[in-house]
Amino acid sequence: MGERRYITFSAGEHRFAVPIEKVGEVVSSANVLPVPGGRRPLEGIISYRDRAVLPVFSLLEILGEKEAETSVLIVVAGSKESPIGFRVRGLGGIIASTESENGIVPYEGKLGGPEGAIAGILKKTGGDHILLEIEKVLGS
Repeated sequence: MGERRYITFSAGEHRFAVPIEKVGEVVSSANVLPVPGGRRPLEGIISYRDRAVLPVFSLLEILGEKEAETSVLIVVAGSKESPIGFRVRGLGGIIASTESENGIVPYEGKLGGPEGAIAGILKKTGGDHILLEIEKVLGS
């Protein structure tokens, strides 16, 4: 039975999990520069590696919350050719789950967002996490 690994993090009052292969890295940046004429949930841009800029979005706003995260931690996800970032409050770590123990149940909370963005609740000892389909969150 295959083991899946997830990176976990928090944003607002929620705990999330994303398959680890979908996350490139986590960076810290206090300087998210607003984009003139940019619309929410786009927060702005940051300098990023060999690219000119990395767009940073509000995960909470994408999922239907009115509040935005103010942390300096940014999860970088998406494709290597066109990554994007979204702010998170804190990192939880990496958890592993096998198919036999993987308790994924339907999500019945208040978050919304693009169809299919929330895959369910990953039930694990130590706490539940909202399981995200990051491609759907990012609109890919």
